[in-house]
Amino acid sequence: MSDIILSEKNRAYPPESYISKIWQAFGSTRKIFNLNLDKTKKIYQLTALIKSGDCDNIDVLEDELEKEKIRITEAAYKKIPEYDYLNEVDSTILQQSRMKESVAWKNYRRQKRDGTLAKKQAQFLDKLNGRPMDDKEQYKFSNLCKPKFKSRKNSKQSFKTTNVKVDFVNNQAYFPSIGWIKMKNPRKLGKAEDISGKTFKYENGQYFVVLHYRKVHVELLPKTGKTVGIDLGIKDVAVTSDGFKSGKVPSINEADIRISRDQRNLHRKVLGSNNRSKARTKLQRSYLKKSNQVKDFLHKLTKKLVSEYDEIFVGDVPSQLGLKNHNLAKSTAESSWHKFKAFLEYKAEIYGKKFEIVDEKYTTQLCSYCGFRFSDISLSTRSWICPECNSKHDRDVNAAINIRTVGSTGIAFGKTNIS
Repeated sequence: MSDIILSEKNRAYPPESYISKIWQAFGSTRKIFNLNLDKTKKIYQLTALIKSGDCDNIDVLEDELEKEKIRITEAAYKKIPEYDYLNEVDSTILQQSRMKESVAWKNYRRQKRDGTLAKKQAQFLDKLNGRPMDDKEQYKFSNLCKPKFKSRKNSKQSFKTTNVKVDFVNNQAYFPSIGWIKMKNPRKLGKAEDISGKTFKYENGQYFVVLHYRKVHVELLPKTGKTVGIDLGIKDVAVTSDGFKSGKVPSINEADIRISRDQRNLHRKVLGSNNRSKARTKLQRSYLKKSNQVKDFLHKLTKKLVSEYDEIFVGDVPSQLGLKNHNLAKSTAESSWHKFKAFLEYKAEIYGKKFEIVDEKYTTQLCSYCGFRFSDISLSTRSWICPECNSKHDRDVNAAINIRTVGSTGIAFGKTNIS
């Protein structure tokens, strides 16, 4: 048994009388976040201007910088007549919003240190194909990974509170300044005292309550002694070294047809009309349904793999490889390789299994029996016969077997002399 931090997302059904209070909390959360973000951005701009020396009145800028560094608390904002409505919202909600802004900048600095920012900048420049950036692209490039202002037009809104009152008997959660809100069958991952906070979300016309547990007891899965290599693909999301093929996400084509229909319907509506707003919500829900179908498929698939194998090795195929190809971009996006690896990684950690991403170079071209390299393989070649040992290979299963070999031995084929 292991203790882990988990969150549980539940559908919520607030009474009609609570809706105005909920949206007031959303608006207050956005306001505190944006006010703090504006101050932090000014601090960054003034600091950069002073360091560059491209100004005559440095003393004035330094004084202005010192003033901006003085943080204004939520209690101080409440005393300003312009922000008087903040008094009607629970103080913990506003505090969490300020802390969220602070965490956003910490994440930006971390991405700057670990090379994530440089990687995204390189990808951005690669898309330009050498042409100069216009003003809009220049702004987007300079603000990569930086926190962004929150908009009321966003289809996703949320606020968090540290209040931990939850009634599992009646399936409801309490939010200060709002009241008790009904949830749909929470699973109760832990005790009520193990909850560290709650988040209330609005996504595409639906409300959700997220319960954050600081400690959840999870039973480790029994050991099977099996090792598997997994090759990621488009025809099948995952193919294992044992020959199992997952297939595509089911009903994905029907979801695309529904989205296309809703997009056409939205396009016919008059700009600014109520009917257009309803059509937009309907389209957003269609996208949400498709996203949920993909998540459901990946959760079931990854749980099956973690249950059956003790050591799991996955090829390091990047999603960008397929997204760059116009003919494969849609299929690659629907396969959700990154999400599949993320689900597999956290499930393996929870249930005490080993997960590793390995170098998959040459794994498709090498015969898993004799090691002969057959380089004359195109994307359309689904099976091939080894000229050396006459073994017939399924392209994806052979690659998965080689990925398992790389993971078990720790020696990547790309780092050896292969002729």
